[in-house]
Amino acid sequence: VMLAKSKRFHFWVLVRKAVYTEMFLSKLSKLPGVHLITGKNDNEMISLYELLYEDNLIHLEITKPSEQAFKAILPPSLIGGSLLLFTSPVGRQEYENIEFLKRQDLMLGAKKLTPRAIRLPDDPKLASDFIMWGVDSGLFLKMSSEKYEFSDETIKSGEVGPDGAYKFWEVVEKEFT
Repeated sequence: VMLAKSKRFHFWVLVRKAVYTEMFLSKLSKLPGVHLITGKNDNEMISLYELLYEDNLIHLEITKPSEQAFKAILPPSLIGGSLLLFTSPVGRQEYENIEFLKRQDLMLGAKKLTPRAIRLPDDPKLASDFIMWGVDSGLFLKMSSEKYEFSDETIKSGEVGPDGAYKFWEVVEKEFT
């Protein structure tokens, strides 16, 4: 649908090769403007994902709000700091990730007008229309401003910050020693 609207879009689709993805991969491989990358296992998928981001400027990423949700914390100037366009959450972890991003003003629906992540409509045509609107209206440009900073409220919450990894391991150490 997006390719019919604009030739500006290039799609890199990273998918784990499995019996249940064969038909999907077959259809995608025939579409112009789609670069298909497949991996066999988790380790290979991680390596391919890292290479994809190292070799390409990814501005918008359409993904599930699962493990990728953490990238909303990354500033747009860093590798991996792409804007996240989420599909509908499935399962508790994905709903919790969405709630975390809203609490940190990183997702639309929160107080902030320039979030780092947005949930797309379930309908592919509506999602495509929204993405085109986001490009044409300048929303995605605002969302990827190099001047992006966390609010003081977010930093004071203790859930994110420049020393987040240190704090995490500090809590783990206290819990298990």
